Amino acid sequence: MKTTHCLLAALASLLAASCSTMSPRPTPFLSGLSLIETNSGSGTQLGFAASAWPEAAPVRRVSVESAWAPKSSDSLVDGRGERLTDAFDEALRSELTERGFDVVEPGPDAIAVEARVTDYDASSVLLNVASAVALFVPIDNGGAAAEVLVRTPGGQPLLARSAAGNGGPLQLPRYFTTLGHARLFLSTWADEIADDLEARLLTRDPAI
Repeated sequence: MKTTHCLLAALASLLAASCSTMSPRPTPFLSGLSLIETNSGSGTQLGFAASAWPEAAPVRRVSVESAWAPKSSDSLVDGRGERLTDAFDEALRSELTERGFDVVEPGPDAIAVEARVTDYDASSVLLNVASAVALFVPIDNGGAAAEVLVRTPGGQPLLARSAAGNGGPLQLPRYFTTLGHARLFLSTWADEIADDLEARLLTRDPAI
């Protein structure tokens, strides 16, 4: 009985220590902007949008620049941050292109989308395999945090977002890949950012 109690206590400790709890914490990249919490399908999000958006014809030319900007040296492991940044950049470009934007090089006639991946939490595949065998459920989820700043061709901020997302039980297969939950969050959030820009710059949704 004592052994069982010790085992349960150890598993409870692992469960408490293993859960990813990413949250948006804006870095100096978004300094000077007053961010407020907004709803996001992919995770917790802080946001800011300028009251004045371009009023001329729909804006189709956008540039995308992404960077790995970790908040601390603890996040510098095996190039994972760089790989996630590449995946986020690719997702943004793909989603914007699907919505009718022309993704171009930075220039004086293009809206600038500047993206930063600022943190991530990797899943422990070995721990999840062990817990799946012992408890019939994986316990170590992952997640990521990122920021996006959208500027006019003249450099004025139009849209700012700081968001983070954590994996959950509905994404069960991703517990068994190191960066599965982190990649899923960044992909989902890229879709949301593209939707927002489409509504503001292409369709001119009056509800935005």
